[in-house]
Amino acid sequence: MTVPCKSLQHIRTLSGSIATGAHSKELHIHHFKIGCLELERTRKLTEKQAAEKRIQGIDVRLREIEAEIRRRQSLLARTRADEVQHGKAPKRDERSRRKVFRY
Repeated sequence: MTVPCKSLQHIRTLSGSIATGAHSKELHIHHFKIGCLELERTRKLTEKQAAEKRIQGIDVRLREIEAEIRRRQSLLARTRADEVQHGKAPKRDERSRRKVFRY
């Protein structure tokens, strides 16, 4: 009685019968992709927080600009009211006149 020779095709493994699941040979790939996605999420959250800080800084500056504009407009209104009240018209001499450049 002779025993027939076995080749690589006769060796039984689970890799051929189960393609996905706990015994999958690709399980480490899923873990790697999850790790990559978590890193990307962390990076994007950090970028979002930095952008929100920049936006807040811009909003603060816009409020400062609006306050400065209102302050200067009120100064102009007071100056004009004082001139009208005292009957002083602004004098325009040659130097204070607007210059027009011709090309």
